[in-house]
Amino acid sequence: MEGNGKSIVEKVTAGLENVGLGYFHTGEGSEYDDYYLYFNDPDFETRKCALAEFTVMLGNWHEKCSFAFNPQHERKFIGSYSPNEPSHELNNYVEAFVTHHEQIEKNFPVMYEYIIRFLIQIEDNHKYSYEVWFPEVDAELFKRLRESILMPKRRVVDNPTDIKYFLKEAGIPPFFKGDFIE
Repeated sequence: MEGNGKSIVEKVTAGLENVGLGYFHTGEGSEYDDYYLYFNDPDFETRKCALAEFTVMLGNWHEKCSFAFNPQHERKFIGSYSPNEPSHELNNYVEAFVTHHEQIEKNFPVMYEYIIRFLIQIEDNHKYSYEVWFPEVDAELFKRLRESILMPKRRVVDNPTDIKYFLKEAGIPPFFKGDFIE
């Protein structure tokens, strides 16, 4: 159990229940937690939910409806940065994803694909690199991400898997008739 007595599964299940209605356009998200710590959790459901939350955070960012990952320098500039206030730090999620990517791909191939697609397209759409966007993060981390995962898997951008398979794999209830898998 994490803060407030809720497990990762409970937080994510409650937080993402409406993603089936609006996909990544809703800005849906779960109660704060360090979800990246659970990318390799021995419990399958906990691992699945942590990855579902990360995928949705990236999907919301990709669709520009919410931004879970704001660079520290931007938060400091607008006065919303506090080292004592929890915040999703992109470097923690990228490090955990790079470290566990083979197991993630094996257990959750659709979420793995969505994460890769979002990471590629977010950077491509903004026309500048993560290194420029997040100068507080060691550039080697983004280099490792690109070289070990994004570049070899770039093909996923061209042929995305239908959203209904993401919803099923992530355990998010579908809303639209066409999103149910027969």
